[in-house]
Amino acid sequence: MNKTVEQLDLEQSVASLGNTLGWQNRVSLSTAIRGACCLMVMWGVVASGDALANSPSEVWQRAEGDDRAVMGHVQAEGTRNDDFYRVEPSYDPWWRPSGLNRDWGDFDIDLDTGSYWEPPSSGSFNVANHVPKSPCHASPNPVAYRSGNKLRKEVDFHAEGEMALGLVRHYSAGLALRGGSALFGRGWTHNLIPTMAFGDSSIIIMLNQGQQYEYDAVPGSSTTWKLKGDSFSQVTRRADGGYTLSRTDNSSIEFAPDRRVTKIVNSHGLTWTYTYESQRIIITRSGGQSVVIDHGDPLETRVTESAGKVYTYRKDEQGRLVEVDYPGTADDSRKYHYEYSGGVMGTSMYLLSGISIGGQRYQNYNYDHDEASVYHQRATLSELVGGVERMTFTYGVTSDYRESFSTATNAAGLATTYFYKGVYIPHLQGTKEQLVRVERPAFTGCAAGTADSVYDANGYLDYTIDYNGVKTDYTYNIDGQLLEKVEGIKAGEAPEGLRYTKNSWDPKNRITMIVVGEIDVAANNLRRDLHSITTVYADTTTATHLQVGDVRNRVKSVTRTSLIGRSVSETTTFSYRMRNQPNTGVVWMRVDGPASGTDDAVDYTFNSAGLLETETNALDHGVSYQRNARGDITQFTDANGASTAYTYDDRGRVSTETLTAGSVSRRTEYSYDRFGNVKRVVTEGAPEKVYEYDEAGRLISESTVRDGLEYGRTERFTTFYALNALSLPTEITRWRFFQQPMLSGADILSMQRRTYDEAGRLLSILEPTDAVTKTVIFDPDMPFKEVASYKYDAEGQVTKLTATGNRSTDITYDTLGRRKTVKDALAHTTTVNHRFAALPNGDIAKVVETVPANQLKTTEYFDGFGNLLYRKTPDAGIWQFNYGNTRLDSVVRGDDKQIDYAYDRLGRIDTVTAPWNIDGSFGAPGVLTYEYDCDNGLGRLCSVSNSLDDGSGRANTRYTYDELGQLTSLVENFVDVENSVERSIGVSYKYDTYGRLYSLTYANGVVVTYSYAGGMVSAINARVNGAVRTILTNVSYRSAGRPSGFTYGNGAVRQLTYGWDNRLHSISTGALQSLSYGYDANDRMSSIANGYDGSTQTFGYDDVDRLTMGQRHDGQDEYWSYDSIGHRQTHNRGGSGFGLTYQGNWLRQVAGGSVDRRYQIDALGNRTKLTHGGATEGTDFYYDPFQRQRWVVRGTNQTECDTARAGTCPV
Repeated sequence: MNKTVEQLDLEQSVASLGNTLGWQNRVSLSTAIRGACCLMVMWGVVASGDALANSPSEVWQRAEGDDRAVMGHVQAEGTRNDDFYRVEPSYDPWWRPSGLNRDWGDFDIDLDTGSYWEPPSSGSFNVANHVPKSPCHASPNPVAYRSGNKLRKEVDFHAEGEMALGLVRHYSAGLALRGGSALFGRGWTHNLIPTMAFGDSSIIIMLNQGQQYEYDAVPGSSTTWKLKGDSFSQVTRRADGGYTLSRTDNSSIEFAPDRRVTKIVNSHGLTWTYTYESQRIIITRSGGQSVVIDHGDPLETRVTESAGKVYTYRKDEQGRLVEVDYPGTADDSRKYHYEYSGGVMGTSMYLLSGISIGGQRYQNYNYDHDEASVYHQRATLSELVGGVERMTFTYGVTSDYRESFSTATNAAGLATTYFYKGVYIPHLQGTKEQLVRVERPAFTGCAAGTADSVYDANGYLDYTIDYNGVKTDYTYNIDGQLLEKVEGIKAGEAPEGLRYTKNSWDPKNRITMIVVGEIDVAANNLRRDLHSITTVYADTTTATHLQVGDVRNRVKSVTRTSLIGRSVSETTTFSYRMRNQPNTGVVWMRVDGPASGTDDAVDYTFNSAGLLETETNALDHGVSYQRNARGDITQFTDANGASTAYTYDDRGRVSTETLTAGSVSRRTEYSYDRFGNVKRVVTEGAPEKVYEYDEAGRLISESTVRDGLEYGRTERFTTFYALNALSLPTEITRWRFFQQPMLSGADILSMQRRTYDEAGRLLSILEPTDAVTKTVIFDPDMPFKEVASYKYDAEGQVTKLTATGNRSTDITYDTLGRRKTVKDALAHTTTVNHRFAALPNGDIAKVVETVPANQLKTTEYFDGFGNLLYRKTPDAGIWQFNYGNTRLDSVVRGDDKQIDYAYDRLGRIDTVTAPWNIDGSFGAPGVLTYEYDCDNGLGRLCSVSNSLDDGSGRANTRYTYDELGQLTSLVENFVDVENSVERSIGVSYKYDTYGRLYSLTYANGVVVTYSYAGGMVSAINARVNGAVRTILTNVSYRSAGRPSGFTYGNGAVRQLTYGWDNRLHSISTGALQSLSYGYDANDRMSSIANGYDGSTQTFGYDDVDRLTMGQRHDGQDEYWSYDSIGHRQTHNRGGSGFGLTYQGNWLRQVAGGSVDRRYQIDALGNRTKLTHGGATEGTDFYYDPFQRQRWVVRGTNQTECDTARAGTCPV
């Protein structure tokens, strides 16, 4: 059921996929967003993502309303959304008109560049076109650079599915200054209710983020209004006196004659309908979900979401939102602060100055409080509490008054200046300020730089030049649709790589074809298309089969075509069954493709809310989902019958997860802090996980806690993070804490420090010196050594990595950001070239050529999909890869023999058939057969069979599973070639109720059992011939999962010690063993000292960490040398040695002293013969069809190897 990239991209346009399937975003603990004009790295659980991620057991809760949550979103370029990499919850249903539109009134609130956007995956009002802008057009805790407008987004509650009813609020200081009240206070807009107003001869529509668009009356018409520069929407007056804002994609907003919104219809026909009572608004979605807004009290608004939870919004007498009370405890309640006064007519009192969460201050803002104009009280400060991620802003104009500028200074003091200039927009008959230049001063390791943006005659982006001087060229049509983008242009240099993307659009403003290609510089800049993606949509009358109801605007098919290397198309089709009106929506959907036939088809069914209920493949393997009123998954059942149940807290976050299969039930509990970060995870039978955050919501420690150990002892392994003002870790320390009655203590386990430049890029990693690692007392002033340092180009690509001892690796890139050369510390360079060349059949293919330091290059040819077609190497000759029905069908090896692949209905490998490479020896090839879907093993590998069809070497390995998918047995059946009998060996596995391995039972009756304490193995025993024997006891740990000592069954005690650099320093086992390990300045093992006999071994290395010297305790010191790519050239021991000779990359001779070994190699690189001196007779080696050694022949003596099992062949 795995989906291709195209299907995943397609989920943005197909309402039944993506968010409708109940899949949510999740973000790891560290997320880095890099743009041409900024570098922002976030550390800690601060990014958005619903509690239930793709894997339901992964629970990372969004930090509610945290503006730092910035992620990328895959989307066809050229839509209005691509100007800022942000994620908006799937339930925000609004859209923005196409083209370059002005915001209504004199004050440009800049929400089109500084606020958040709604991805089209929900099938919502499709955001139209816009000039692409820098990804840093607003600061991380957003302030719009150009206008200084302070912005804030709060996600109050979520819901699942297409057009789902969640609540997202947006604050704009610009709107707050303009006046007016709203449901949620002055300056706050939201995603639930659009508004409509009249101008002199126009209609003004305000959408969810405060954008106001003015539709002018069409000359000669009294019923139609159009927006300048927008060809895809209009407002019309209906016969009943109401108004409809409609788009060519069939989406619409209907207003009653009194201008109140009555219905929203998205492009797929799903609706929100509005019912108005005296002091209540009810919004009902197709499928029955509803949100109720009670607004009778002018100082309080109450919102009841679909699960019945109530959210309360309180305002003061000035109409300012001052408090939000969320359901459940008050730990995450919001308070909004307004601590300024003054301004024109006292308007500063409406400026948001900060936010408190759970009664503690979280964010602070300040403004310039310009008394001259109500429109220019611009943000000058935006920070988290304690100055964390502090951004300050200044504003001005150039001396010639032609450009305005804003300077944003981050918490590390890096000041970046953004310049804006009025660009004439013909269809607006006026100018609009656009970003034209970004200037960045010199800072640590980086020269001053400038990035430019230039606009065309219609006001759309013409080209950009980044800090490296690389140009990206854009072509837009008059409607603002991106037609083409060309990347990798650099003035004054021969182009190293030029990539272009061409888009085709339909009249409904949808991309119908994307063509990606590259420019072949060697062929006089000939354009070579690589691949295309064609999307066909269904409309109200033409739909895929099985239609019931309205399938409009849903994707009908996606065809991916390779246009180079081989010409082939792969199509995925989509079929739907729809619910009839008024509850429109998808009931059933089939995704079939890209393989021909229906074997790879997957069927999905959906409930009345449009949420995924079942997913079934062609073999009738299925999974199912149960959901609550909000749409959250309450139970997931996999194809083998195991189920996972979820419960949620009042904020919709997972609170418990219970996995049940057969008699096993395993429960995990989650708890959260006031930011919504996970603070505690408790799983039965496993160590407890504890997370701690600072007052700014940043992760500062994570712990693994082991309770219930011997003598009442508790252990806690904790990693602490010290963060700088950019929220980057500057020191990482790991500790072990222990506590037991009458005794407690702590050990430091490891330390690491990091430094960064002003842009937040990692500069160096430091660790304690060798002397420090031998101490046991923590000293904050202890000496550290630098173990790695980094340098970057102007765009943040790593250009030099230096290890201890000034050993450097240098990297260069082409203009598309692909690695071009890598030079190691010994000045050995590997080069990668990209070009085009003809295949043997004459077709042109994309070529990647890798040239190592010895110049023995590898050349690979690819089709437009990126599939490898040919590989030419100096070691194995030319290999050809053949494809059919979307899969690899066969490979022709360098010896001209062919390997064939067959697949089952789900596209899993069924058989691999390979020929013997011993000509004339056997007619029948070898076959590997794979079987799947045994009991409890649906979707799992159950058997691998190996048959050589020569009467020997047959083998079969079988796997069985329990209800949870845990391996319960592994059995190997094979032919004992030495004794010509069939044998069977295997092992069975048992688990405890917590899913931990409890025992292993071997075929000879030996049973190994494991005991646990604090969630980790504490002892291992074995039962042999009925007698129980102790293998290990008293297992102790230095860190989670890393043993520091144990007692063998014979009573010997093993101890392992480590330094603060986390390296193993010694091993001791009573009177049996005492070894100490030393390391050089480059962290390589330099010595091993034996504490009992006093002997010592020392080691030496070259600058690329290859072993060059070993001093032995017996005086027989050894030395090695290497060529430029790591082949060993000489080996000297005790004053005598030998040299090694290669043909290409294969060893052909070892000679020196009395040694003279010579090797013959076949076309595949297998060793076929070993001779000594000039002899013609020697040892011959033969291989089976799968290139495993089969026979070794020495004269008249032949050894037959067991190909099924390793270790049975002589070397």
